Amino acid sequence: SSGINAESGGWKAAAESGTLRTDLKTFCTPCNAGLYGNLNGTRCLSCPKGHYCVEGTQGPDVWNSTTYTCPEGSKCPVPCPQGTYCPIESPAPIPCPAGTYNDVKMGVGSDVCRNCSVNTYNMFTGQAKCKPCGSSAESKEGAKVCTCVGANRYFLMSDGSCRCKSGFIFYDETDRKESDGNSEFDCQRSVDVRCQAGQMRLSTSRECVTIEDYDCMTECGRDGGKLVPTIGRCICNTLVDPTEVCDENCLAKKPTFNLQVDQATGKLNLVSTLPNGDTSTVTLPKVTGFKEYDTASRRTQVVSFNDAGFQGKKYGDNRNCSIIFF
Repeated sequence: SSGINAESGGWKAAAESGTLRTDLKTFCTPCNAGLYGNLNGTRCLSCPKGHYCVEGTQGPDVWNSTTYTCPEGSKCPVPCPQGTYCPIESPAPIPCPAGTYNDVKMGVGSDVCRNCSVNTYNMFTGQAKCKPCGSSAESKEGAKVCTCVGANRYFLMSDGSCRCKSGFIFYDETDRKESDGNSEFDCQRSVDVRCQAGQMRLSTSRECVTIEDYDCMTECGRDGGKLVPTIGRCICNTLVDPTEVCDENCLAKKPTFNLQVDQATGKLNLVSTLPNGDTSTVTLPKVTGFKEYDTASRRTQVVSFNDAGFQGKKYGDNRNCSIIFF
């Protein structure tokens, strides 16, 4: 046997010099997270500032990301992404706190995390920029959330609008009563008329309607539906019970899906796992919005959106993993 050299990347020799190395795991030790192994496998070095190193990372004695090309399939020190910072010997990026942002890569200290400016906000950690409050809200420097100008309103982060709280209404510029919509005007409590016997209140409009006479075609289309007093809205006839699509035997065979960031490439992978342990992995193309430093495996549900609404999806074969996002 010719022996084993610790050069296989991110390892250092654990045996004395000259000893014949016949087993990698016995005679070589992987460098811990926060360190990286030099290319000849003799020692572990401090992960350079502005980078993070997972266990088994490798690189030259003097790290220079502009002159050294990481071999395919190897783990090298990873530049710290936007929204985070990495001091020397970082095992993982440190996210900037909520209310701050960092729009540059390879940050070293917490000073790269700058406060969100006035009338912007950021409620999440590890962000590259702050979001504007919108026309009906305001904030101070370093805010985690915006405050609506009008009373009895809540700030909707999805579009930056300020909506009346449930049970409140407002009057617009033409003195017309509104229950929804973005505005700086104060909202006031809405007093509902008491429904008569045999009537119920719709959850959407707060209107009193007669159960037997109400037509669900407005909400459900020509297939119609049934008005349910306990929820104040229609249940459409086209609604399919999930057990009709996939019974207990089907559910016992279906794969589970998890999303996880590949530590070596920074790309997002979708992993499907069958009950017998078989897995299938695909790298998702053109995905934005995920945090590169969050490398934990996250349980995932697959949902389809179209003009008819949204539907949950169930897959009974691991091979479907590769076609879900393509």
